[in-house]
Amino acid sequence: MRNISLDVVKIIMAFFVVCLHMPFPGELGTYVLIIARIAVPCFFLISGFFSYQTANLSKEDLQTKRKNKIKKLILYVIGFDAFYALVFLVQYWSGMETFGQLFDQISHPKFL
Repeated sequence: MRNISLDVVKIIMAFFVVCLHMPFPGELGTYVLIIARIAVPCFFLISGFFSYQTANLSKEDLQTKRKNKIKKLILYVIGFDAFYALVFLVQYWSGMETFGQLFDQISHPKFL
């Protein structure tokens, strides 16, 4: 089901996300940055609204859907944590100060 008013809000929030990544100079930029920070929480709220619509779901179906989403979220968190732990360990063992230095070392033509 399409919700036009939420589509308009998403368009405005997408512009605000661009403003977050490419800030305006001067005092106006400070105010735009303050206002644009609402974009990310707004996207979370809209995503939550669409992911838990319960129009035709029974209580059991809703609980099953919720459990599946929580399981998927836990798997994502464990997967990303394992990835970042591996990156941290490689960085630590190689003696590099930052991930950028590690990436420069790995992408150097001698390594390839």
